[in-house]
Amino acid sequence: MSCWRGAGPSLPKRTILGVAAVFLGGCGQVVSIPHADQRCTVHGEVRLNDEPLRAGTISFESYGEGVKGMTVTGLIIDGSFKIDARNGPVMGPNRFDISVEGATGSVVGTSGMIEIQQGSKDSLDFDLTTKSKK
Repeated sequence: MSCWRGAGPSLPKRTILGVAAVFLGGCGQVVSIPHADQRCTVHGEVRLNDEPLRAGTISFESYGEGVKGMTVTGLIIDGSFKIDARNGPVMGPNRFDISVEGATGSVVGTSGMIEIQQGSKDSLDFDLTTKSKK
């Protein structure tokens, strides 16, 4: 038995369409992306001990004037990452953080500062090494 049949009094089609129009009215609105004109695409490779990093995350936190603290995160899959301009970091000085979940579930990583520039075709590549135990 369908939920629409015999489930109570029927509503006129105009009522149903009116309610749908109220709920769908906001669907065409443009969503504002903070500092969209200052964001850019970043991509690159992450290697660990000369091998592509299987999985992890990379984050960029802006340190520029007026946008300090704005953070974006992307996935590292098979040694590569790409964050498009719509979701990308803000140009200028950024702190990067690379995190990898270890075999025991612990998170290990590295961080540093980097300058992100608009229109750069250069790949942001990171070569990481683990500390050897003595």
